[in-house]
Amino acid sequence: MIVGIFGTWDFNFLEKPEMTYMRKLEDNPLYPFDEIASGIFVLEVQSARMWVALLSIVITIIVCATSYINSPLDQYFIFLLAPIFIAAYAAYFYQGWRRIVLNPSGEEYEFHRKNKLVYRGHIHNAYIRLKGQKSANNDLYLNIVFDAYNCEEVVLTSGSMNLTKLRKLGRRLAQRLDINYFDFNDRSKYHDVRHKCPYAC
Repeated sequence: MIVGIFGTWDFNFLEKPEMTYMRKLEDNPLYPFDEIASGIFVLEVQSARMWVALLSIVITIIVCATSYINSPLDQYFIFLLAPIFIAAYAAYFYQGWRRIVLNPSGEEYEFHRKNKLVYRGHIHNAYIRLKGQKSANNDLYLNIVFDAYNCEEVVLTSGSMNLTKLRKLGRRLAQRLDINYFDFNDRSKYHDVRHKCPYAC
């Protein structure tokens, strides 16, 4: 499945994030992946970092223009130009589509950037995880994410405090993709490890 820059983002503020994601899974039980062959799953996504970098360029240009519109350039001007070059490099680096191919039966996954193979690794390093972050009020907000070694993380849901529901949805997706699931705690009885490191003693 080709997922645009905002494809995995939830903009329905009237609906809980877990319900939004559940609806997506009803339309496609593997969302955001597609099964292109028996047991082979593919996801194509754009990196959000490219858009963040482009937005940074625009903001920096506006700050430069407003700062020096009625005053001459000074020696500190370079400090305003530096973020533009850094953001431009980041936008160039993160442009283009990312393609993730899961092949659990072949015990491997691939990460492609701009149709170029960046990394091929063992399937135990690709997983669904529940990530948690505490707010200033000490509330725990959770997201379902897909991640893998040498691969860019893909956030699948907005933040939600419904631990039980998100855990159930994350485990179900990992089961359908036949990859590992990890809970937000490093030590948890809810981990679901299907593939172990073949190099471990």
